[in-house]
Amino acid sequence: MLFRSRQVLDTSFMGMNRASLPTQGLKILQVVRVFHPSEGGMENFVKNLSFHLLEYGHHVDILTLNKGHGSNDELSEHSTLEIMGQVINIFRVAASWYGPWFVPELSKIKLRDYDLIHIHGVDGFLEQLTGKKRNQFHAKVPIVLSTHGGFFHTTRWHLLKKIWFHTRIKEHLRHVNCVFACSIQDAKLFAKVHDAISVIENGVQIDDLFPGGMKKLDLNRLIFVGGFYEYKSIRDIVLFVEKMKIYNSAIHLELIGNGPLKGDVENLIHKRNLQNCIHLPGRVSRERLASAYQEAGIFISASRYEGFGLAIVEAMASGCLLLLNQIPAFEKFFKGTPGGELVPFTNLEDVISGYNRLCNLSLEARLEISNANQEYSKKYSWSAVSEEFERHYMAQLEEVTFPEPPGSL
Repeated sequence: MLFRSRQVLDTSFMGMNRASLPTQGLKILQVVRVFHPSEGGMENFVKNLSFHLLEYGHHVDILTLNKGHGSNDELSEHSTLEIMGQVINIFRVAASWYGPWFVPELSKIKLRDYDLIHIHGVDGFLEQLTGKKRNQFHAKVPIVLSTHGGFFHTTRWHLLKKIWFHTRIKEHLRHVNCVFACSIQDAKLFAKVHDAISVIENGVQIDDLFPGGMKKLDLNRLIFVGGFYEYKSIRDIVLFVEKMKIYNSAIHLELIGNGPLKGDVENLIHKRNLQNCIHLPGRVSRERLASAYQEAGIFISASRYEGFGLAIVEAMASGCLLLLNQIPAFEKFFKGTPGGELVPFTNLEDVISGYNRLCNLSLEARLEISNANQEYSKKYSWSAVSEEFERHYMAQLEEVTFPEPPGSL
């Protein structure tokens, strides 16, 4: 089967297994605004995808900026990252900043050396790399893009973002071979500006998160994992715990993560005298994170926008029940499993009612949901997702012939 063009939400070749692919070792450039030593959802996504591609025999380099989130310290132009014996090259470049937008300096990067370039997110890298492709600098090198929510995580400058998205971003996406939507929500959004969309939801590292035995399911222990950003609405979670503490002195919340609003959250907790029931450990080790998930009974999120929901999949793998804000990105987690409770965090009483419904479940019902969540999370394992990316990469090459799978179109 010869793949030269694809349609929106094309998955016609996703049923093939890895053994049928002509894996000769591609040279792939992963492009992401921030990478190691920074930690975050997109950084970890690129790191895990790159590691699995290395395992499959491909060569992977990372192109990123020379400064991390909120830091003015310049990192070295070139370094390596070793993961279980596999080495990834990291190339860092400077950028000129214009408010929240940046223009990276790419003159030293030999783009012609790569078989495929994978851009993560909609930012200055997209504009510069597609601009070079338009100018025939590396016209034959396929460029693909993962959406990661675009830049609509907050309502700030929403009208300007919308205009920019439908004009300048649309123009640059013309030079992208395929857009990988991280969610159905992203697919619907990017289908307005590009006609080759494939949904590949995020892979999640979950193998170390499954309970070793029966989950305790202490519903007095709640956990949130993520960045401390405005759109995460962590303040609403704190106010919920403050209200519940009146009726339930045993309630405890662990807020794991970091970000620009962490100080504001800490101040709110002190102001409301909640230090004894809300813990903020900041970023934690992988071992500590796994332990925190196991100790918790409920994962809670009041986020107003998500491109995917990586921490929710982690929580499901650990057997936690869910108490989530009622937004489109979270609805999918309740279609394949009972999940928990999906409630509008705009109304505190609705959140309290959702929490009480979980607490009123019998132990048998709690365990049934917990087990279903664990099973559902397996569809997001990195081994499954990285194979999907590999097949899509192969399909972008100018001439790639695959064996005809049974039942193919």
